[in-house]
Amino acid sequence: MSRRSTLVIEMTRTRHFSSEATLFKVTDGAACTTNRVHWGKSVSHDADELFAGSSMSRSAAYLHAYRSLELAAIFAPVHLGQFDRFRLWNASGRVRRLSATSAECVQLMTIDEIAFPRITVEHRLHFLVTTVTRIFTNDAWRTWALRWLATGEFIRHHAEIAKRAAKSAGSIAEQVADDSEQQYSLKLNLYRGRQVFTNKLSPFINMPEGARLDASWDSEVSIQEAKADAVAAQAACWASDAVMNFERSNTQDKRCASHIFEGQASLPGSWLGKATSYLSGRHHGERLALAVNEALGWAESAAELRAYAAATKAEAETRQDWIGLQDASDRQAYRDEVRQTALKETALELCQLAAALTRGNH
Repeated sequence: MSRRSTLVIEMTRTRHFSSEATLFKVTDGAACTTNRVHWGKSVSHDADELFAGSSMSRSAAYLHAYRSLELAAIFAPVHLGQFDRFRLWNASGRVRRLSATSAECVQLMTIDEIAFPRITVEHRLHFLVTTVTRIFTNDAWRTWALRWLATGEFIRHHAEIAKRAAKSAGSIAEQVADDSEQQYSLKLNLYRGRQVFTNKLSPFINMPEGARLDASWDSEVSIQEAKADAVAAQAACWASDAVMNFERSNTQDKRCASHIFEGQASLPGSWLGKATSYLSGRHHGERLALAVNEALGWAESAAELRAYAAATKAEAETRQDWIGLQDASDRQAYRDEVRQTALKETALELCQLAAALTRGNH
C-alpha cells in the first residue's frame, strides 16, 4: 500500500472534519435559515445535536456556509430565493466536505453581521457567462459568449443561434449519458459476478481484472463528462436568455432584478408562477433575475460534475493505491478524498473568479 493510501485512511478514521475555516453564513431577515434554525452574534450550532433523529438527507443534515463573500452574494438568491431578505454573517466552522460554492459543516458559529459586497447585475452576468465558458465546450456558443464578454456587442440573432447550438449539444450529451450509463450498468453487474450475456460485452468478459477495472473507470468518466456536458448546456441556454433579457431591459427592469438579487423583492413562489412570469414577457426584471439564477444553478451543478470526472480520472491513474485497499470503507474514504481535492480546486477557481469580476476586472 502506498504512503498516500495510508495517509487517506488515517485522516478519514481519525479526523472526520477539517480544522476551523473562515466562512460566511446567509440568513433571512429574522436571522433564521430554511429549517428555522436561529443564528446571530456569537451563536453556534452542532449539526449532530441539531438534527439528531431527523429524517433529513445526509447533505441537508449539515450546517451550510459559503466560502467567500462574493459567492455568498451571488448564490444566495439561487439557493435561498424564498427568504424575505438576506443578512450576511462572518462565520467560523468545522468543515466536513465541500461543494463548488459552499461548505457543509458539522459545527458552525456566526460571529458578527456584515454588509454584503456591492455586486451589480452586470457583475453577476459577467460572472455567469465567464463561468459557463469554462465548463461548456461547444465552440459556437463559446465564440458568441467570449465575443460578448470582450466587446459588449450584442446581436440578438447571434445570441439565438448560440442558444440553439447549446440546446442541440445538450440533447446529444443527454443521449450519450444514457447510453454510457446503460453500458456501465452492464459492466458493473458483470464485475460483481452476475451473469450478463450480451455481444456488446464479449470483449469486456475476456479482460483480466485490472483491465476490467480500467474499463469501468473509463465508463464512469464517460457518464460524468456526458452529464456535465448536458447540465452545462442547460446553463448555457439560460445564460443566453439572461444576456438577451439584460440587453433589452431598461433601467427600471435592471433595478427590479437587483432588488430580487438583494432579497428586497421576490420572484413568484411556485414553479408555474415563475414559468408564467418568464414566458409572459411582461416583467423583464423578473425574467432577467430568473434567467440568471437558473443559469447559475445549472452552472454550479456542471462545475461539480466536471470535478467528479476529474476525480475519477485521478483515481484511475492511481488505481494501484485503490486496489491495495481491501476494506470497502477504506476504498470509499480514498474516493471521497480524491473527490474533495478536485472540488477544492473548483471552489478556489470560482472564489477567485467571483472576487476578480466583482472588483470590476472583467
